Amino acid sequence: MSEMHTSSAAQCPRCQYDQSGLVASWTNSCPLHGVCSECGLAFDWADLLSTRVKPLPAWSIESTGNRWWINAVRHMFLFFLPKRTWSGIRLEHPVSLRRLGVLFALTLIAVHIALASRALVVRWSNNVFIAGKIYQFGHGTSDRRPEAWLADLLWPYSEWVHDIFRTDAVSYSWDLVPGITSLSFFVLPTLMLMLLPETRARARVHWKHIVRAGVYTFALAPLICVCFMVIDIVLIELDALCSTMGLLSGNGFLFHQSRLSALVLFGVFFAVYARWWLKIVTTYMKLQHAWVVLLSIMIVTLLGAMVFGVVIVPMMGLG
Repeated sequence: MSEMHTSSAAQCPRCQYDQSGLVASWTNSCPLHGVCSECGLAFDWADLLSTRVKPLPAWSIESTGNRWWINAVRHMFLFFLPKRTWSGIRLEHPVSLRRLGVLFALTLIAVHIALASRALVVRWSNNVFIAGKIYQFGHGTSDRRPEAWLADLLWPYSEWVHDIFRTDAVSYSWDLVPGITSLSFFVLPTLMLMLLPETRARARVHWKHIVRAGVYTFALAPLICVCFMVIDIVLIELDALCSTMGLLSGNGFLFHQSRLSALVLFGVFFAVYARWWLKIVTTYMKLQHAWVVLLSIMIVTLLGAMVFGVVIVPMMGLG
């Protein structure tokens, strides 16, 4: 069971504005509810003045205890539970930057493992990944030398960076577009919340809460990588099955190369992703114009992905 967290005395949970002056003005009675004059957040005075507040959920890496490494793994499976996640995490809970830093570092390691596993599976299955197009695979004979497996294990990013592992047996096509586009979904929303007047000027959400939301979102990356890897494999095997049975023959249709398949999968991902951020701006941050903020975040994220992946990267000669 997590220990109770000590509340910051007489500070607004959202913007950290000092409320002690208002408390000092009380004479005969203490009101039950209050509104922050700085950011407009409605709160219960009991949450501010009590020495203890409701503890963080046991699954949170910020909760006290020695099971932080187990909780870090749990964070990577919260993508489909946004309501439960952001109902349990409250503004009154102190933000542990140290624990968030640990979660961020472990997420980077998990992403590396996921991408390395994907590269090894692709090499083992003789399907050479061609970056730059969604679910685009070229078929050929993979390099099975030990150094090739080691290269995939230690550096699975070559398909998104450069062609240092080009061999005579396999011809790769490299492109930064997929990596930049994927990264934008985990970086741009947090930057947007930092810059939006609704959060920084009007609502005055403290930067620690935005960092918490950003790190919790980034922790979802390993699960998403694994999901798309599994989908890639399923689509390839589906194409192989259809080819064996003589289905869809002659028209050149392949599920893993179909734009329709890519759009459907992206649509499902984006819908769940938007719901995740909706719960952040409504249930957690309690913003007054939450839908406007959400719409702004989603539009900027999509446009940012297009600008970075389609415009800037080719201009730099990296794509």
